[in-house]
Amino acid sequence: MLSSRKVMPVACLLWGMHVAVLLVFGTRGHGPRLSDLIQLALGLLTVLTVLGAAKRSDSFGRYFWWLTAFSFSILSTGQALAIVSEVALRSSSLQWVANFLFTFWFIPFGVALFLDPDHELNGFDSLLMLDLAQAAVCSVAAYLFFFYLPARENASSELVHTVWEPYFLVYGLVVAAFLLRSHLAHTKAARALFGRVGCFVLISALSDAAYYYGPGLHLKTGDWFDLVWSAVFLVPLWTASTWNSARHAELPAAPVQSRGMVIIQVFPLLYPLLILVMSAGIARQRIELASIVVFACFACSSARLLVTQHRLLNVQRLLRHEASHDGLTGVRNRMGILGALRVELERSERHYGQVGIIMADADRFKLVNDSFGHDAGDTVLRKIAAEISGCLRPYDYVGRYGGEEFLIVVPGCSAGETVQLAERIRVQVADCALSVSGAPLVVTVSMGVASGSSLQELEAMLQAADSALYIAKHHGRNRVEVKDLRTGVTAGAR
Repeated sequence: MLSSRKVMPVACLLWGMHVAVLLVFGTRGHGPRLSDLIQLALGLLTVLTVLGAAKRSDSFGRYFWWLTAFSFSILSTGQALAIVSEVALRSSSLQWVANFLFTFWFIPFGVALFLDPDHELNGFDSLLMLDLAQAAVCSVAAYLFFFYLPARENASSELVHTVWEPYFLVYGLVVAAFLLRSHLAHTKAARALFGRVGCFVLISALSDAAYYYGPGLHLKTGDWFDLVWSAVFLVPLWTASTWNSARHAELPAAPVQSRGMVIIQVFPLLYPLLILVMSAGIARQRIELASIVVFACFACSSARLLVTQHRLLNVQRLLRHEASHDGLTGVRNRMGILGALRVELERSERHYGQVGIIMADADRFKLVNDSFGHDAGDTVLRKIAAEISGCLRPYDYVGRYGGEEFLIVVPGCSAGETVQLAERIRVQVADCALSVSGAPLVVTVSMGVASGSSLQELEAMLQAADSALYIAKHHGRNRVEVKDLRTGVTAGAR
């Protein structure tokens, strides 16, 4: 693969050779074939250069350039088929396919509009696969609308005059979408990619317009207008060869606005819209073909909607989990454990039961942080959380109530039963093997126990358990104390 510094000199050399071929041969002799071969060489050079840009890019840029390479591969394939058809096979069918690929090579390219620069793509995204399937359906609709049906009235394998205006309307929508996507992008890299490629698609559209409406009309292969097609390749070659994602990398300059987010979600509707418009034209002559195309479009859109909805539900579930769980220990956070306590107290009111709580605090935790560092302190907290969780029933709860303080909720347990559980936890934590920097570390917890039976007692339960915990600390640590909510009497379990 050529280095990025050599791409433009090679491209300019090929374009210069093209000028020489047209001056010497023109439309005579081998002129048309040599002209096509040089354009094919420029197309293949573009594919290789774009793949090189993909290799130098991050996740978003990599997929963007891969789609670009895919589209230019289609264009080069059309060029190769045209050469084979004219030189060897003289096949009208191949010429039909070649002209179609020439005309709608940019349809897969438009899938890049649906990429989200803020979403890291680690694998081949299923949404991208569905978007490519939608692009394939759009290509089928375009073939039927622009080539197959008009051919019944005109035997030419090229785009007929009656569909020029719809064709340029499609081209214009794609150009406008790229430029709008550039305007709405939140990062410099995304703005640069969408903007540059949008300008290239605009130049390509203007070249087509000049061919169908302007000075290129009625010209043959080997005429001067072939230089225009060759010059168009220089734009993506320069963009891809000079692309450096690191130079364009930056954080979003401002928070994403909700209006902009809504507009961005409209882009995946571009191809379904084009398919519906073309299907309306197809239905005038072949209703069954239009029905098949619309059904395929509906299937792709529905599948995309289901995948998006599934991802949205997963994100919501993840956000709920993060909102209620502690990131360090994996157990519930203060809000999550208090919410569980409220639910269990409400349930105990209905069933006339009791709910026990345990307030557990790591002993001499500040000394661990001061002696071994905060990483060791984090290890201790994770170990305590794991040992506590291992002692609980499936329907019990544990949460990180404060810095090194844990709250345990045990539904259906009286104060005495809760004390027994607390004692098992105390022993389990004290016996656990833990080492920091190769040195053994003894970890113990002090615990305060209380119980209640109604939601109105929640604050009193927490105060009672906290008071019992304070007494356990005062009496030597590594012990369990229980405080009766009604009598206010505190008793030691050890």
